[in-house]
Formats: sequence, C-alpha cells, structure tokens
Amino acid sequence: MAGKQDSPTAAVVVDPDGVVSGWSEAGRLLLGWTAQDTVGRSVTDLLADPPPAGFPGGHGTGPDPDPTEFIRLRHRNGSTVDAVVAAHPLSGSDGRTLGHVVTVQRWGRRPVIADRAFEATELELPEGSLLALYTDGLVGGRERGADEGVSELLRVLTRAATSLEAVCDRAMETVLPDDRTDDAALLLARTHALAAHHVADWDVEPDTAQVPHARKFAVDQVEAWGLQEAAFVTELVVSELVTNAIRYGEPPIRLRLIRDTSLICEVSDASDTAPHLRRARAFDEGGRGLLLVAHLTQGWGTRHSTNGKTIWCAQTL
Repeated sequence: MAGKQDSPTAAVVVDPDGVVSGWSEAGRLLLGWTAQDTVGRSVTDLLADPPPAGFPGGHGTGPDPDPTEFIRLRHRNGSTVDAVVAAHPLSGSDGRTLGHVVTVQRWGRRPVIADRAFEATELELPEGSLLALYTDGLVGGRERGADEGVSELLRVLTRAATSLEAVCDRAMETVLPDDRTDDAALLLARTHALAAHHVADWDVEPDTAQVPHARKFAVDQVEAWGLQEAAFVTELVVSELVTNAIRYGEPPIRLRLIRDTSLICEVSDASDTAPHLRRARAFDEGGRGLLLVAHLTQGWGTRHSTNGKTIWCAQTL
C-alpha cells in the first residue's frame, strides 16, 4: 500500500526554568536544530515571537498554550515555521511540577484525536494471505448486483501482480461500475510474519515502581535495533502507556515492541475499559498522557481481545 507521510511532531522537554533538557529527532527534522544545539538553552530562544502567557520559560502567567494557536518558531536556517504547540506538565510523585513536555507540530497537520468504538473480530490468517477491505460503492451499481461485483473482485485479486498497488489499480479499472451511486474505496494488505529478533516483550508488575524499568527496557531494545533517533519518543510513550495500564488496567500487563516499517509499542492488560482522549484543563494534575502519545506518534489505537485490551502506537521509521 502506498501512503503519504505527515510532517513530524517534535517533543521538547523543558525544566521549570524554561531550559531545554530534552530534544527529539523530530525537532531536528522540523526546525533543523539538533539536541546539541538546543539542550541547555532557554526554550524561548526558539520562538520568533514573544511567548504567549503561560508558555514554559515565559514571563507571563496563565493556562497552557492553546494547541490551535499559531506560534512562529525559528528554523536553524534563519527562516520561520508556523506551528501549534501544547505544553504537558510533568509531575513528580509528590505532585511538584518537574517541567513540561512541549509538543510542536507544523501548522496544517491535522492530528486525529477522535476515539470511536468498533466491534472486534479475530481471524487467524496464514502467512502470505491477501486481505481486501472495500466499500459497497466498488462492487455495487444500478445494473449489477453486489454478489456479481464481489465475484468479479475475487477474480481480479487471485490474478498474479507485481505489487499491491498494481492489484488495486487493476481492481479499480476492472470492477468499478460506471453507474456507481456511492463512493468506492479498496484497501489491500498482505500478511507476513516477523522474525523473532524484530519483536521484544516484557511482563510488567502492577506497581508504578516498575515504570522506570519498563522505560529502560524499551530504550535499550530500541538502541540495540540501531534506532537511537526513536529512543526519546519511545521512552515517553512507554512511560505514559505503562503508567496508565498500572493505574487503570488489570494484571497481567505486558509491554511489546515491534520493529517493522514502523516502530510499534503495545501495552496490554486484562481490563476491557478503553481509554479516551481528553483535553486537560490548565491546573489538572492528570489527563494529558494519551494526548501526548497522540501528538508524538503517527498513529495510535485500542485493540480488544478475549483477554482484555491492547493500546498501541506507531512511529514511522
């Protein structure tokens, strides 16, 4: 399948004095600055305009910056970048604010923050199976029944082709009716098994003291795969997902990392309760974790099973 990659979402860790203490690889892709350029500097040095009220490192007071608000940032090459930012407070076990994680997106990217429920169905597919998902508009029409359209689609899918893109093109050219009355879409995927060294998992005890160990496991594994540029974001999302599973889920809890065309992080627990994105108010002590995960990764979701649920997120490699 072919797809279009969104612009990256950068993550910046800022201490209570507004000094940058962490900088993601996406920050370099978005603004040109490396961690060596930025760590130890005031985060306001990266702004092309005065910081809004409440912005980490600014002099004003007030709520966290509105994520729909324009902020112009300085690119390393001297240009400016229109962006939206969101500041997520980091709190210690004693409730003290330890700083902020500031997420930065180029203006124009639309993060998916809706959460919808779907019926879950599990199927076991042999390796190499071709999975086709399609809408009624592809197989139906005024002069052709849906059963006839499905049969024609099956004939197209069973013919050899050089790529899935070629199969899609041929299906749209052959099956799509001229008299269609609805939109048509076709999504194809071929199953394949990953080698064992592309998957790593770890059982997590239901104790918040285990969160640092889970972070270390994830960072060590990502670096062993040679993906050092993904370690920073991985550490943040693992911390959020594992903490949520311990606080709100049920044991057993399991962390799994999958290296494929994306780096996938999964945290599973025995609870059926699905998380929901919400926008925390300025002085709320929690409620920002999942929003942070959604900002930092290229996709996230919930997968239900007979044994509970799995929360996953993916970073494009």
